[in-house]
Amino acid sequence: MPIYEYRCSTCESQFTVYRTIDAMRQAEQCQCGSEAHKVISAPMIAMDSYTSYSCPITGKQIEGKRQHVENLKKHGCRVYEAGETEQFKKRRAQEQERATDALLDRILPKSIGDTIHG
Repeated sequence: MPIYEYRCSTCESQFTVYRTIDAMRQAEQCQCGSEAHKVISAPMIAMDSYTSYSCPITGKQIEGKRQHVENLKKHGCRVYEAGETEQFKKRRAQEQERATDALLDRILPKSIGDTIHG
């Protein structure tokens, strides 16, 4: 919803009002009761704050928010919420530790048994 700035012609106070585009021509009253007039001001510009990255699924370079959103949708993914990244890293480390333990369990008994009985 657009934000409009107004200035009171009587008390000189300035304030902002959130309005639909349909209601942008409506008069606005100041707190002092006088009519306020719309002030022309610079628009707010939101820059694309997404840095480019390589998609972990395809390796394709993703540039900007639009490509980021499309890429997530295409692969059925979503952005992690607060704390989920740490949970993922912890789970991944636990899985790797279990895999290493399983590998050692397969290798060590055979090697130790060969050494003892050999």
